[in-house]
Amino acid sequence: MTLLDEPRRDGDPGAPPVGRRSAVGDVLISAGNAEPALATRTGERGVYAALGVTVIAVGVIAAATSISALATATDLSWWLIVPVGVFWGLTLFAFDRGVILGAPRRVDTGGLSSVVPYVGRMLVSVFIGVVVADFACMVLFAPDIEARLAETNASRYTAVVETEQRAVESRLVVEEEAVRQRTEALRVLEAEYAAAQRAADQEMQGTGGTRLIGQGQVWQRKQAHADTVRANRDKAVADLATAQATLDERRAEVSAEADETAAAAQTRAADVHGATGLLSRHEAMVDLVRHDTGALILLLMVTIVFLAVDLLPVLGKLMTGNTVYEQERRERARDILHQLEIEREIRSAQHDERVTEDATLRADVERARSLAERRVAQQALEYETEFKLARLQRQHNDRMTSLMR
Repeated sequence: MTLLDEPRRDGDPGAPPVGRRSAVGDVLISAGNAEPALATRTGERGVYAALGVTVIAVGVIAAATSISALATATDLSWWLIVPVGVFWGLTLFAFDRGVILGAPRRVDTGGLSSVVPYVGRMLVSVFIGVVVADFACMVLFAPDIEARLAETNASRYTAVVETEQRAVESRLVVEEEAVRQRTEALRVLEAEYAAAQRAADQEMQGTGGTRLIGQGQVWQRKQAHADTVRANRDKAVADLATAQATLDERRAEVSAEADETAAAAQTRAADVHGATGLLSRHEAMVDLVRHDTGALILLLMVTIVFLAVDLLPVLGKLMTGNTVYEQERRERARDILHQLEIEREIRSAQHDERVTEDATLRADVERARSLAERRVAQQALEYETEFKLARLQRQHNDRMTSLMR
């Protein structure tokens, strides 16, 4: 029987297999990165089908929450948000299926050591849980957040208006102060002139200090003083008219600038009242949670729920890591590893044999080459000896011929 065979109950070949195979179950088991045939053989189809449902559900929830978060945080169109959310859901599904559920659990490690490989996934889950819970609570607390935003924006707009009003008033304060001072000076000079002219008239009528009627020397001095005060009064009147004209001109300029910047002021007001972006909403929610214990508890509960849902693949892997299916996989992995080791040893022996054959062949070639070199040297020596003997024979024959003559 192989690992993929389905055992029969009570060893009866005619009995139905342990666990029924179905297309949907096989798909769910495959989604959990398990082998349907092996899960059927070990009788644990339900366990790995549940893991498949878990990773699929986590991927779908991740896609939905990311789409909702992007829709809440940005003003992008749906045709841009949906692909990003679907991509994130598929990425998390592939990661959970391949890295979490696909990694075999080591049986020689303790409880804490077995959790270490999943620390990265837990950190990702914590980050996702906190962020998604933040956006989810923004949706749950939307009415309260809107009320706080309206109150905050109203106070901010009032502050902006008051600042602008103070800026406008500061541009007129110099001219208004000049008009006020000149008006006060004119009032003082009017009173002084009236008193001086009344004293001169009384002196001329004989009701003054000298009791003499007519325009005497005392009257002349008093009338000259009154004329001087009147000249000062007339100058003050002219200065007041000039200051008032300057003030009216500056007011006209400010009014014209106010009319020209009315649209900009409306835009600023719209910007202040429209400050409902992500940071403003988050700030309003933080302020709400800080002052409302119920909202804080709800935020914590929502965070825990999203964190628990996102950690389901890790929890499922930790709780189902020592099943019969895992033992079968480890045994098969050991068999495959042993087979690979045997194949490696065979290939190593074949390689050593080929190396030995190559060395023998090279030695044979070297011996043949040495033998050929010796033969060539011997033949060269024989040829040289024959050549010398032939030359000596010729020399001997030449001498005998010369002697006979």
